[in-house]
This record gives sequence, structure tokens and C-alpha cells, in this order.
Amino acid sequence: MENLSKIVKKLSDKEYQHLLELVSGNKRNKPFHVLEYIRTETFDEEYLIQKLDINQNAYYTLKSRLLDKVAIALAHKPINAIKEKVANVSVSIFQDDRSLTIKYLKDLEKELLEYDLSNELIVVYKALARHYLYEPEEYEKYDLLYNKHVAYSLAMEKAEDLLLMFIRNVGNFRLSRTQEDFEKILRIRREMYNITEMFTSHRLFVLNNIISIYYQCLFSGNTAELKDKEMEIEGILKEFETIFNKYHLDAFYQNRKPLIDLMFVLYYYSIGSIARGNVYYKSVKAQLPEIIGKHSYTFYIVMLLRSKLEKYYFDGNLEDLKDVNSLLESDFEIDEIEIYHRVRYSLFLSYIKFFEKDYHSVEKIVKELKIQLTNRQFMQGCLECQLLLCLIYSLLGDEEKRKKAIGSLERQLDLDKPENKNIYLFIKFLKHITKHGDYERRLKSSKEIYEEYCKINHGINEVLKYIKIDEDMMLQLAGQGSKKASH
Repeated sequence: MENLSKIVKKLSDKEYQHLLELVSGNKRNKPFHVLEYIRTETFDEEYLIQKLDINQNAYYTLKSRLLDKVAIALAHKPINAIKEKVANVSVSIFQDDRSLTIKYLKDLEKELLEYDLSNELIVVYKALARHYLYEPEEYEKYDLLYNKHVAYSLAMEKAEDLLLMFIRNVGNFRLSRTQEDFEKILRIRREMYNITEMFTSHRLFVLNNIISIYYQCLFSGNTAELKDKEMEIEGILKEFETIFNKYHLDAFYQNRKPLIDLMFVLYYYSIGSIARGNVYYKSVKAQLPEIIGKHSYTFYIVMLLRSKLEKYYFDGNLEDLKDVNSLLESDFEIDEIEIYHRVRYSLFLSYIKFFEKDYHSVEKIVKELKIQLTNRQFMQGCLECQLLLCLIYSLLGDEEKRKKAIGSLERQLDLDKPENKNIYLFIKFLKHITKHGDYERRLKSSKEIYEEYCKINHGINEVLKYIKIDEDMMLQLAGQGSKKASH
């Protein structure tokens, strides 16, 4: 809002009145009062919230919508105006004095360099090279710049594709858990880094670090190591804010602006820094109604749900975990072909039901999900569903279903493979704690098996990350074994 205040103060009276009319519709509504305040007063966010007589959530929603409206109203300034200039460059060679045209093109070059608009720079450098056709040194200089920015433009296109491929391959790997799919993620990360090293570009800096931060939060098996990177990651995201604010009317950044708060939430909740994450979550929650229907945000919203599970893992606050469920149920749509996103969303809902101890609802959600998955292609996608079923059948004391679910897992997986040891131990734990026999001895040895499982259940092969079997659940499981013995 401070950045908006600076823009509004610089407008002429005529420009400001036009903006006021477009944004408020000549009504003395809240957007009208906000614009009037930031036009005439020194900006103070706390004072503004009091003046509007609204809470912080309502303020964040108002702020987000107002910024969008102002961006549209001022769309002709400055970036679209620059692009309009570029559109006329090709005819300038036929119309204007050569020296004036060259000066105009060089001034335009400076603006385009600041905005990092590679496609438009290609047009300008080609025009400059043509104007210097009879001056070989200058011609070669601008022809080289033309070729460089053609290469850079192709690199930018590739970088945007790499981000999308990263998102796709994260999902593929989570469903397959094959080394081949994980290698694809690593190759994408290396290729993005190499492209970024080739060119000085704030756009490439942003794309590279979106991949880097999501990669580290998703695949770092060591919370302590991730926490050690706090200053680095915070510095990167603060640099994002600086860039996004500087180029606030650039569609490239305007469309990605919610990612800053989403990544802050992802990182802080991943390292257990709940209080710091909550600061950014308020902003995310206010923006969620605006982005939840956008297909380009499906992955990031699914990652937000993962972040909420991370938070629950640390603080156990169930109300916070399900605070946006009504919005998700009404507005969150996932394409049928985006199977990973559908799996993670369904598992998010099933975890909530599990934490509420509504085990029959968990069974219903997971069974419906399994029907939609092809076991061979997405065996590991089914794996977490199958393990969850094994656990709830054990808790419910449904011996027949439990045996059937465990048997299915044992047929699908080679549990002797090192990468499946955590699954082997989890199944061993469930079998041991629910069998009949001496209660105290069985409970003690089961706890030892579970502790061994917890020690190795991390990294890329981690399963059931958000389920902690506490003392009460341990006793409930052991009690099922005692019931069998009494029968």
C-alpha cells in the first residue's frame, strides 16, 4: 500500500480524479476513502485500519482488490506505454530523422533494460542495427546485442517452461517415487540454475528461486539444515518483494505476487516457525478467494495445504487446519488429468477426518481416491492411501479389512528393498501391536519398532509424515490385540 501511496501522490489532479472515478465509481465507499487518505496523508497502515473501522482480514482483502483495480486503471503506465512505443519502432525508419530516431531508440532501450523486456529489446536492437548499417562498428555492436537478446528471450521461454515442468514432475515423482522421476526434477533444477548463470535478469532470478525454495522445502529431509537457511531464504523473498513492487504493473510479476506470501508460509511452517508463518498466512488467507479459482495456482494451493499440515504437525491446532475448508469445497476445482493435485487434496481432507477420529469418513475418502488411481502407474500414490487404510482398520479393530489391506501392500511392494524399510517397519508395528499376547511386553516391543520406523521415515521416501502415533493411539491399538485374545 505504501508503494501505491507514492504512485497516487505523483498523479496530476486530472489523472487522480480519473483514477478515483474508475476505482470507486463516484461512491464514497471504502476504496474511495483509502485513495483519498493515501493521496493526502502520510501513510500509516494501523491508522488506516482504524479509520476504515475494519479488522485486519477485511483490510487485507480490501487492499488486494484495490491494488488489482488500480493496476487495471493505470495499465497504460508505464509498461504498456513502453510496449506501445515498441510497436511503432518498425515504421520509424521510414518516417523520422535518423538522428532523432536513434536517440528515441536508445532512450527506449534504457526503459526496456530496466523492465527486463527481452522480446521488446530484440525489436529495438534490430532497428538500431539497421540505422547503423553504414557504420560497421556500431552495426556489429547492436547486431550482437540483438543476437544476445534473441538467445535471452529463448532462455526466458525455456525458464518458464522449466517451472511448469518442475511442477508436473514433482507430482509424477510423488506418485511413482522412482529414481528416474526424481532425476528429472534434479535435471530441471540444474538446467534452471545454468540458464540463470548465463544472463543477468531479475525475471530469471525469480523463476530460479521459486523452483529452489519449493525444492528445498519439499525434499529436504533435515529440518535443522532447512532452518539454517532462514536468512538466505528470507533475503531472497525480500528481494522478490523489492522487484515485484518496483515493477508492480508488469503482468509477469503482478500474476505471481501472491507467491511471495505463499512461499513465506511454506518455509516458516516447514521449519516449525509457526508465529512467523502466521504473519504471512493472514495475507495468504485474504488473497485466497482471488486465486483459488485460477488454474495456474492449483499446485501452489495444494502446497499451501501441505504447509497447513506442517503447522498442525507442530502445534496440533485442528481449527486452524480446517479454517478454509468451506472455501475449498465451494471454489477449488482440480482438472481430472492433474492426478497428483487431486491425490494431495483428498489426502488433506482425509487427514482432517483422521485427526477428528472420524475413521469411517477417512475410509470413504481414501477408497474413492484409490478407484481413480491406476495401481501400476501410480503405485506409490496408492501407497499412502493403503497405509492409511491399514492404520484405521487397526484402530477400528476390523481384523479382516486390516489383513486384506496389509496383504495387498505386501504383494505390491518388495519390502526387502532398502528404500521400503520404513514401510516394512510400519506394517511390522501394526501387526505386532494388534496381535494377541502379553499386553505389557507387546506394548513395549511395539514402541521400539515404531521408534525405529520414525528414525528412518524421512527424506524422499517418507510416508504418513503428518500422523504421529501418540500414547493414547498406541494404547488403543494395543487394546485391539487384547480384545482378540479375550475372544
